[in-house]
Amino acid sequence: MGNNRQLQAPERPQMGQVLPSDPEAEKALLAILLTCPSSYYSVCSNLCPDDFYNATNRAIFDCISALSKEGVEASIVSVATKAAELHPEITPGDIAIIAINHDGGSDAEYLARVLRNLRERRTLWTMMQDAAAKSLSFDQQPSDIAERLRKQLDDLQAVGSEHVFGLDSSLDELEQHVSDNRDPETRRTGTPTGFDYFDRMGGFQRGDLIVLGAESSQGKTSLAMSICLNALLHGERTGYLSLEMSRQQLASRWVAMLSGVSSSNILYAPLCDSDTNSFRRTVSALRNRTTCGDILVDDRATSDLEKILASIRTMKIRHDVSGVVVDFLQRLRPARGMSKEQFIGEASQRLKDMARELGIWVLALSQLSRDRDSSTPSIGRLRDSGQVAEAADVVLLLYRPEAVQPYSSARTFPEPFSNYDPRGHAMVMVAKGRNIGVGSFLLGFDGPTTRFYEKPLYQIPTIGSSGSTRSPGKPF
Repeated sequence: MGNNRQLQAPERPQMGQVLPSDPEAEKALLAILLTCPSSYYSVCSNLCPDDFYNATNRAIFDCISALSKEGVEASIVSVATKAAELHPEITPGDIAIIAINHDGGSDAEYLARVLRNLRERRTLWTMMQDAAAKSLSFDQQPSDIAERLRKQLDDLQAVGSEHVFGLDSSLDELEQHVSDNRDPETRRTGTPTGFDYFDRMGGFQRGDLIVLGAESSQGKTSLAMSICLNALLHGERTGYLSLEMSRQQLASRWVAMLSGVSSSNILYAPLCDSDTNSFRRTVSALRNRTTCGDILVDDRATSDLEKILASIRTMKIRHDVSGVVVDFLQRLRPARGMSKEQFIGEASQRLKDMARELGIWVLALSQLSRDRDSSTPSIGRLRDSGQVAEAADVVLLLYRPEAVQPYSSARTFPEPFSNYDPRGHAMVMVAKGRNIGVGSFLLGFDGPTTRFYEKPLYQIPTIGSSGSTRSPGKPF
């Protein structure tokens, strides 16, 4: 045989392969997202339009994603409206058929994992076929083809690699942060709470989960509402999700805190002339304040964690709130098959994850279990789950000795405030502070208006002294 034999390339690989997909799983997941919009937020971080192989399904998911970025819940009507803008080829009938005729159950996360797995298989097959085709071309070096394939495989496996940073970039951000803090105009402070203990450390910090625990009737809601009101007076927007009170009841308590007129009188009694004037002045002043700050209220009677998380996300996207109060954890309804303890632990972690993702603080109120031997609160008494304390960045414990039942005039604050008169006052213990340490401080409490307010220690009388408690001054 001669040495001039020509090289012959083997037959090209078959490119007409039907790639793996599951249109029914795609429709089932879309049906869940259309009929239970809050489910989107449990799968959005691990799902993308390319996970949907069918073009119609992919377009519908793209519309749902676009709505979520605008803070709008998905429904047949809202998705159809968005489709007319983004994908005119999709009709309202296409969307309605999926929502009505496909029962995806309730496990959106499972269906999302199925679709992601199929998409990774399609991507892997396509990459390998592309590399095989290029290897038959003598225009490219085998080493270049292999290197390109290696990078593609690394990218496919490196899920979330866009969130991995080297130390240099972290140090650059830290240097910029320190530089910004030296200039009053660029200083990065948190939300002012109206209480010096926190505010001299920058207020409530974005990304933190703060848990406020107390026994029943100690004033958890009042303290949280006082913090939101103080934030409003400093021009901040916050959110309040109440699982117990309507927005009218909440508004009456905020007005009471500023006007000095009790909320029960505002709601249920004919006000005298002076109280009516005070009420109207306060309402007018609050209306003027909402041009720069605000308190967004969601008072839907829901204990569904997914809906609460969706509401928080909407408040951030549409109103750019700096923080949100969830009042309160034990009112949340456990998922089917989960114990209350497991569920409260999971809910706390998801609230923490959302705080970090959205760059807001979340203040979650939690009930404390009663202790027959001691009324003084402790972190170990957080009801239903020790995981609450583990997830939290800050754990606050509220204690008002005079509100403990049965009442005892001999009950006092623990050290270091045992000599101070508990009447009209409250103690806040920082039982856990990931970045602020632990400690405790006293506040004033005005019972008729349920308002907590800053009160210097020297103004608080000691037990047995003739000093009297002082009511807070009106801001307006």
